[in-house]
Amino acid sequence: MKTVRLCGGDSCEIDWTPGGTSLVLRVRGDAWSARGRTFVIALPPGETLPRFPAEGLRSESDLAGLRISQVVDGAVYPQDSAVAVAFVRSTTERNIFRIPLQ
Repeated sequence: MKTVRLCGGDSCEIDWTPGGTSLVLRVRGDAWSARGRTFVIALPPGETLPRFPAEGLRSESDLAGLRISQVVDGAVYPQDSAVAVAFVRSTTERNIFRIPLQ
């Protein structure tokens, strides 16, 4: 079994669309963007992973050459149907005294 480095540290997480035709790459906030992003990468037939650089993904430019079908701000979790997705977006708002508001 060959080990494939995906991302450095814990800056990303992956899973697959329910049909297994695409890889879902979620990059956490502050790694590549302030709010985090989700990339849906189409896979060649019969493949489970695209070809990543040997040192793993370190920036968005490392995705060049991959078949990215969708990019969404925040964390997206595809569901069984093409029209249903779950996503997470969180924000923090502060007043002038920097006291967190809920």
